[in-house]
Formats: sequence, C-alpha cells, structure tokens
Amino acid sequence: MKILKMMFAISVSALISPPRVGGGSGNNRENSIKTFYDNPSSDLQLLTHSEASTITKKWVDALLNSTPNSFGFGTFANYAKYRVDSYSHLFNDINSFERYLQYHRQMNDIYLGWRPTLKKQWNAKETLCVVATNIDLDKKIFNVNKIIESPTWKSTYDIDSTSLKRSLEVINDRAQYTKINFEPLKENSIRYYWSWTLGEMKTAVKPSDMPYPDLP
Repeated sequence: MKILKMMFAISVSALISPPRVGGGSGNNRENSIKTFYDNPSSDLQLLTHSEASTITKKWVDALLNSTPNSFGFGTFANYAKYRVDSYSHLFNDINSFERYLQYHRQMNDIYLGWRPTLKKQWNAKETLCVVATNIDLDKKIFNVNKIIESPTWKSTYDIDSTSLKRSLEVINDRAQYTKINFEPLKENSIRYYWSWTLGEMKTAVKPSDMPYPDLP
C-alpha cells in the first residue's frame, strides 16, 4: 500500500503519459541546442523494468551509429582506441544498469524516465535519463540508486541536472511517506552525487566572519 502511494504520486506528477522509448536519439541531425520548460513536478514518468531496458538499449544503438567509421584513423587499432576512450563510460553505465535490472524487479524497485517538455513543443518530450530507485519500507527511505543518461543529452539539450534532483524531491514530498536518499549515487553515479550535494555542503560551512563560540 505504501509503495502504491509513492507510485501514485509519480503517476500524478507525470500525468500518466506513455513513455517515449526513442529517448531523443533521433535528434542528432539538428544543430541547435534545445531548451526545456522548468517544470519538475511533471517531468518524471514511471517505467517498467522492460521499458527502462528498452530505452537504454536504444541508446547503445545510438552510440554505435554516432561513432565515425574507421576512415582517417590509419589503423583499426587507432579507431578501436578512439571508440573506447570516447564512449566507454556510457557503455559501462548501460551495461552496469542491465546487470542491476536482473536483480531488482521487486515491487519496491521503481524505475523512472526523466522526460522534460521541450520549449515551444508542448507535446514533445525527450527521455534524458533513466533513474533506478527503490523504497526501503522498514526505514521509510526513497533510495536513488542509479542514473543512466542519454548519450545526446549534453550535446543537444540545455538543461541542468539539478532539475532532475528537484523532480525526485517533488515526488518524494508528494508521497508524504519517505525521506529521499542520494547516498547510493556515490557508488553508481558519483558525478550526480557530488553535483547535487556539494551546494548543500557549502551552505553547511561556517562563514569566515562568524566568531567561534567560547569552549568550556
């Protein structure tokens, strides 16, 4: 019942619109950087584990199709090294996510697609990230475990990842049951963890002009 409450909160936020499996991979031909409406209360979409896997596999196809042919690299070895160096982190993230999916298919495992709305195109949404989460019922914690990003996000779409963080916080607040936890990202998506927590850490640091209290 408590998991259903969280899932209902997500569904309401997303207005229960069906996910677009393509994930934005078809926009490589467009040269302009696309921008989005800032609307974190409606940017997350519930996914089944099968839908999440389909999206990330399409991203693999997009990566393979976007790499240049071997012309101009001299030898195939040079070309192979280029592909590994340029795309290895994305391939590794997606492969790791596929392994994660094999063991996280319980009712409390929730998969989300981050699908903000493109400006001037209210019916157009792009899946920029797939987020793997789960609910710890005993501790009442909403764990954000993994974030897998679209290979076209940073080069084609202008939106900061803090918008994704706000979207996750909105659905957590709406459920009124769990405390959100970003700590698992330290193991699986450390760039997001430090990006999202560094600002909070800075605000916790005492200003240099604040006097220290007298110690007993």
